[in-house]
Amino acid sequence: MHIQKMLASGNIQLSIGATGPLGAKKAFFCTFSQKNATPSFPPNTHTQSISEDFPCRSFTGKERDGETGYGYFGARYMDHELMTMWLSVDPLADKYPSISPYAYCAWNPVKLVDPDGQEIDDYFTKEGKYLGSDNATTNYIRIISEATWNNLKDKDGNVNHEDANFASRSFSEESAAMSTEAQLAVYQHYNPTEYSLVEKEYNDNTSSNPGYDTRFASTKEGTTFVKCIEIKLKENRTKNSVGNAVCDNADEIISLFVHENDHIQRGLQMSFEELQKISTTKKLLGEFESNAVNAQRNHSSWKGCRESFREGMDRYERRFQ
Repeated sequence: MHIQKMLASGNIQLSIGATGPLGAKKAFFCTFSQKNATPSFPPNTHTQSISEDFPCRSFTGKERDGETGYGYFGARYMDHELMTMWLSVDPLADKYPSISPYAYCAWNPVKLVDPDGQEIDDYFTKEGKYLGSDNATTNYIRIISEATWNNLKDKDGNVNHEDANFASRSFSEESAAMSTEAQLAVYQHYNPTEYSLVEKEYNDNTSSNPGYDTRFASTKEGTTFVKCIEIKLKENRTKNSVGNAVCDNADEIISLFVHENDHIQRGLQMSFEELQKISTTKKLLGEFESNAVNAQRNHSSWKGCRESFREGMDRYERRFQ
């Protein structure tokens, strides 16, 4: 959002420019006298009183900006009077490609609440089909039958969290009975890369830690390319000492993709020979892994990762130091 003030002849012209859904530009203008602060709007535009009596709180419980009248949420402003929309892109918009990045509470502010910008629980079938999200403020992955999901929908197509949570099970509990293809389909929903996903092939040297691995290869000319990303399905659904499984948390799944994508972007700039040298040189491997962990910490998904996951990544990084 950008705001410009122009002082001329004792009047203030306030020009507010905002980017609407799908990049559509919207502009609102008002001119008011400094003496009475009563705005005058062109016909068919949004109107509101700007005065000492202007309410500082809205139905969201968040403070309104006294100058613009927009709801202030700390990181973003919301125009709840006109369209119930954010005035900037949701930093977690890449997780919900089917919802406008400007939408507040998935366009349903009457039923849903967004007190702190956290995500909503995602639901899939046992076949790996994405069904939708509920009105929770968490970011968990649940498995439910499509018929049950449809029965839980209200007349507006929304699903209540308590009902959906009761009728579903966590991904970690259900994934052992799901096919490999169905499990990978859930991961694919969050995959930001163009590379295909496969289950990690296990051998005696396979680590028991959760995570992914990127399988690099080279052409005859020595050019490096990515064959696929390997997902450690079994380890990701195994609960840790505090009872958490990586595959149950959407942000932790995304965070591991961020880790591998950092490897990919760096690896593709190297020859296959250089990559092989990294895997056999402790110092180079430590730098390679530390860069990827830092990429996770700097990504928006890190906020939604649980403490046990963050501590696990810290321990992982220290292994190479």
